[in-house]
Order: sequence, then C-alpha cells, then structure tokens
Amino acid sequence: MDIKLVKSGAPRPLANYNEAFVAGDLVFAAGQLASDFKEGVPAQARTAENFPYYGSDIELQTAHTLENLQQTFVAAGSSLDHVVKAQVFLTDLANFHGFDSVWKRYFKVPPPRTTIGCNGLLVRDTLVEIDLVGYVPRKGLEHKVISSSAPRPLANYSEAFVLGDLVFAAGQLASDFKGGIPTQARTHESFPYYGSNIELQTAFVLDNLKGRSKRLDPPSTTRSRRRSFSPGSRTSTVSTRCGNERSRCRPRAPPSDAQACS
Repeated sequence: MDIKLVKSGAPRPLANYNEAFVAGDLVFAAGQLASDFKEGVPAQARTAENFPYYGSDIELQTAHTLENLQQTFVAAGSSLDHVVKAQVFLTDLANFHGFDSVWKRYFKVPPPRTTIGCNGLLVRDTLVEIDLVGYVPRKGLEHKVISSSAPRPLANYSEAFVLGDLVFAAGQLASDFKGGIPTQARTHESFPYYGSNIELQTAFVLDNLKGRSKRLDPPSTTRSRRRSFSPGSRTSTVSTRCGNERSRCRPRAPPSDAQACS
C-alpha cells in the first residue's frame, strides 16, 4: 500500500507527528487543536479580552479547528464531505452543545462520531481536539449511511457509514436518548446487588451495535478494531467486566483498548 504524507497551510505542530497520511483510499488526519503553535490560542479562536460576552470560546475554537482540518483534507485531495469517522475530545462536557452547534454547519451529512471528556489538552486554554478519518473520492467509491433500529442520538452525527468493505460506527452509549439510561441497562433500584451496571450497559451497547451490523448488505460478521471509554480510574476492573460480557456476545473478540475518561 502506498502511503503519502500530507502537508497544508494549517499551523505546524511542535511535537513529532505529521499532519496527515493518505494510505490507499483513506485519509488519516492527526488530532487538531485551535492553536497557531506560536503564541497558543490565536486571536481569531478566542473571545476578545474586553468583550467576553460577545461570542463563545468553544464555538470559535471548533470553527478554527475545522477550518484547519478542511485545509488538510483539501491538500489530501479530499474534503470534509468525505469524512467517515470523527473522534472529539472536550476538556469540559458542558461545552458540548456549543461545539455541536458549530459542527453541524460543516457537514452536510454529519459523520459517525465519538465524543469524550478529558482532563486537558497539550496547548494551554484549548478546549477541543478533533481527529478525522476520511477518503479520497474516486469513481465507484462513496460512503453510504447506515440506519438501524438502535436509539437515535440527540446530537449531530450519523449512526454509521459504509465505505467499500469497511464500516465506521459512531460511539454508542447505553441510552435510549429519551429518559437517559433505560431500565434494561441498569440494576433495579430496589435490588442494587443483583446484577452489574457495567455488564448491563455493555450488553445493551453491543446489542445495538449488532443491530447495525444486520443492516449491512451482506451483514457484517467481522470487527477489526474496538475502543471503549469508561469514566473513573478503575479501568482494569471495568475492562474485565466489559470483557466478560463482550466474550458472551463476541467469542472471537477483535483487538481492542480501554481507556478511562473524565
């Protein structure tokens, strides 16, 4: 497979990584922050000191980051219209609505997305980091939107995309997006020691993901990568319990990693 290095007019990072690679048809972009890597957060990505109530830092930073990523994708021969998977890190989940309100302006059909709360980012005062996977369009290659009977998210992202023989699924939570965590995904209030919330939630999420697979033509039976995020610091215990539940749903489990998030 031919791998090409991508360089655009976006700010050059200080650390030792490249802006993006094109590998075959796919574009893998590094996570981007709202920084010029000279002074920190540039003026156009933050509210003016004397006018703190005119504008929103998270909205300005999200727009600045997506504009830079657009430059990256254009330099790769692609565009944001051809993004198939996004991963977003927010230092404060209270900023989610502001972030999401800007996000929807940049995508005609919003790609599958996973959003995680984190404790901090590498440049002071940055609030969001976005990394994207996309593809270089060509004749015969286009993504298709997948919709199943799984609960519909409230935010601006799609359930899954299919690109060729690859499936890119959004992150799933144990929620019905109506009342929060549904009854079947949590222990009974009167019987807190009968069952395990993490096992019930894991099973609920995997059942919904299985429903997505059945929507494929032909149905997908192969998973090549899995990543899970669990709140709190007891990652190994949670991962073991999730693994026990996952092994019941998926005897041949794919490579995976589990991370704690804020």
